[in-house]
Amino acid sequence: MIQLGHLAIRIDTWTQVAICLVLAGLTGAIWSAIRARRAGPIAILAFLARLVAILALGLVLARPVWISTQPAAGENLMAIVVDNSLSMSIHDHATGQTRGQLAKDLLKGDWLRMLQKGFAVRQYLFDTRCRPFTDLSELSFDVPASNLKACLDTIRRQYAGRPLAGVVLVTDGIATDADVDLDCTALAPIYPVLIGGQQHIQDIAITDVSVDQTAFEDAPVTVKVNVHASGLAGRSFSLSIYDPHGTQVASQSWQVGSDEQSRSFEFRLRPTDTGVVFYRLQATSSPHESALSEATTDNNHAYLVIERRANPYRVLYVSGRPNWEYKFLQRAAAQDPQIRLTALIRLARREPKYEFRGRPGQQTNPLYRGFEPNQPRPFEPYDRPVLVRLNIAEPNELLEGFPKTAKELFSYHGLILDDLEAAFLSNHQMELIRRFVSVRGGGLLMLGGKDSLSDGAYAGTPIDQVLPVGLEPLERYPEGPFSLELTAQGLLQPWLRLRTTEQSQRQVFADMPRFQVLNPLTRTRPGSLVLLTGTGRDGRQWPVLITGRFGNGRSIVLTVGDIWRWGMQDPQSRSDMETFWRQIIRFLVAQSQDQVQLTAIADHKAGSAGIRLQARILDAEFQTVQSANVTIDIQDPNGRHLTLPASQVSQQPGLFEATFLPRSSGPYIATAHAVGPDGTTIGRAQTGWASNLEAKEFGKIQVNTPLLQAIASRTSGKVLRPKELGQLQDLAGKASSKTVTVLSPIWDLPWILPLLLLACLIGLLTEWTIRRTRGLP
Repeated sequence: MIQLGHLAIRIDTWTQVAICLVLAGLTGAIWSAIRARRAGPIAILAFLARLVAILALGLVLARPVWISTQPAAGENLMAIVVDNSLSMSIHDHATGQTRGQLAKDLLKGDWLRMLQKGFAVRQYLFDTRCRPFTDLSELSFDVPASNLKACLDTIRRQYAGRPLAGVVLVTDGIATDADVDLDCTALAPIYPVLIGGQQHIQDIAITDVSVDQTAFEDAPVTVKVNVHASGLAGRSFSLSIYDPHGTQVASQSWQVGSDEQSRSFEFRLRPTDTGVVFYRLQATSSPHESALSEATTDNNHAYLVIERRANPYRVLYVSGRPNWEYKFLQRAAAQDPQIRLTALIRLARREPKYEFRGRPGQQTNPLYRGFEPNQPRPFEPYDRPVLVRLNIAEPNELLEGFPKTAKELFSYHGLILDDLEAAFLSNHQMELIRRFVSVRGGGLLMLGGKDSLSDGAYAGTPIDQVLPVGLEPLERYPEGPFSLELTAQGLLQPWLRLRTTEQSQRQVFADMPRFQVLNPLTRTRPGSLVLLTGTGRDGRQWPVLITGRFGNGRSIVLTVGDIWRWGMQDPQSRSDMETFWRQIIRFLVAQSQDQVQLTAIADHKAGSAGIRLQARILDAEFQTVQSANVTIDIQDPNGRHLTLPASQVSQQPGLFEATFLPRSSGPYIATAHAVGPDGTTIGRAQTGWASNLEAKEFGKIQVNTPLLQAIASRTSGKVLRPKELGQLQDLAGKASSKTVTVLSPIWDLPWILPLLLLACLIGLLTEWTIRRTRGLP
């Protein structure tokens, strides 16, 4: 066989006869041309005409064949993947049908039957997951999630190493996992088929909701909402927030300026409920507007979750003497249900020896008479300090004075030391405080005074390591009074914010009274922030409010020892001072941990709405628990409960997790229960999240052509319109890995034989005419 590209000629007896005839004809033509060489160009033209006729006749007699490769019938696979999500229920303006109905009609077309003749076709549908289907009735188009990229990844893994020629993707391109990277390695060409027109669709959609909680008392929760409007230029809308009781707590209006426009809204809320609380967002058209025909109203509402502690933060205040500071601190904390301030105040220092006073034989301190009349133990002897416990939670709390064990101290979230010398604490207790901050994640606030900081001999102690400042005594102390001023870093801290503008915020601190007591510090540690400075009589500035991180917790130093003067100035100043104390305490305890901590994290591996619930379990000394039985109870929006076992994460002691995939939109509450190896209860924790499936599915409801074009381009595929599906046979054939060679007689190709015979006839007639008219031999 002689092969020239896709053309081949079989060498057999008939072919040999044809070659002999062609050679004879060529010899005669050459001989005639030589005899007529004097005729010039006319003779050459006659020779060429005869040559064309001979070659055309030779091809006819040689019976050539056309060599081509075709996919082996039934050997190659084709995957048909159909979108079964809720966005396919949107009506197409041009046809009046839903996108789902268009997809079903498409799957009844002749193109699919033609494809099935040459390929083994497998059909899949996808929404939250990818699965095969055999009947069109299985397509319901009612699932509010379309994990497009996860489905394609499933197809890639399932057909790895198999002859998959291509993937036909029937979808509108709306993907709730569009932010997930698609692994195109070894992925067959993808041919997206666009379902739905590109006409303008009227719709307003809540596309994204985020919640940020701060220690800013006037607005501790900031809600940010993104809204997208399509085809609604000139229309007015309002976005409202409703609390769990159905009461509107905030609202903002918006007049849309163009056909495609997005806007971000920001709300500041001050929730009153504690625990896991859910609020509802609702976008509605203005009452005076005409009725709106939206493509869907499922994306007009969404839920947001706000978590506020059901149990208050416990803060221990320890003072070396009765003072005015505690009075104002306690008043401020009493107004905040999130704070419980317990006090241990020393009324008198211990006396080094007994001095018998009163009746003969009496050894108890008469200062205790009148306090705690129902106290079962005897009064303090003279060689112990006189301590008073205030606002205790149980009778035995702080009965022996400052905590001496980690279990006792770690039951608090924050610790305030006010005008208390280091000698009051043992080395063991100071080491407990260091661990309280670094391990437990508690907060330490040290206030200024004559027995505090350097004057309290804390330099070189374990508490010195925790503080954000270096304790170095000065030979000469600055002279007051001192005026306070916010630093640039202080202006950025929301927990120091008492006004809404920078100018008014600076003015609050400028209007403070002049303070008389300030512990001078000359050095701050790396990583610490100076938020307030004080200027003395000589004009020198001293750090006043300094904060820094230490381990899991944080420490704060306030070097002014008479902040109470602020509250004595006028009613507004007193209100500002109380807000200042509440916010500084909230910031102090913000990093504190609980024994059982539960968080909900988005898990795209489990689907676009997948949630990974992680529970961190700590013992009474806040060390990780090596072994525990952890279960997580989930309450769905309908009130049904589901219990999931949580498994320990490898190489992460104390961390347990379970994965959950929400099936419906609305608020979810999860409660983790932890039981130790010995059967004792370690604790419980609760968290919540809002599943806004429709908001994500209908964020933008136009056909997402750019995404489909990107997928097709990355996989060497092509975006097709429904009328172009006839091209699939050829497109898939080029990508098929299993092919067969097909020899087709050239005469089977249309017009080839008539053209060759016509060429032969024309050549002979041309040559005969030239010879007759020119008299050539």
